[in-house]
Amino acid sequence: MVEAIHDSFPRAPLYTTVALPKYVPGRLRAADIRTSILQHLPAMDRRFRHYFMLYPFAVENFDLSSYDLIFSSSSGYAKGVRKRRNAIHVCYCYTPMRWVWRYDDYVAREGFGKGIRGLLPLFLWGLRK
Repeated sequence: MVEAIHDSFPRAPLYTTVALPKYVPGRLRAADIRTSILQHLPAMDRRFRHYFMLYPFAVENFDLSSYDLIFSSSSGYAKGVRKRRNAIHVCYCYTPMRWVWRYDDYVAREGFGKGIRGLLPLFLWGLRK
């Protein structure tokens, strides 16, 4: 989907929370890709799910104020981009963040310890809103 959006607007920059080089499709490697501060967090390629509470802040901190039209492609966080009042935001949402509502499945799969499992419901409440 991102490639299709980029094909339609090839001079527009691509904003993303993280762009791990080994996962960036060849066609997009020459694109103007602008990442968030999350790009530099330790072990991002293996632990990206553990940073889930930081993604909304990363998305909200992109300065998109100079754009009239914003396209996003996401399963959740990109819906929270900040735009100026008269700008249009079109979000292609693959699927809602199912893991936010399927807490037990998510925690079992990720193998979080007791401390995280105790705090996680508080954070998920905010994401659901």
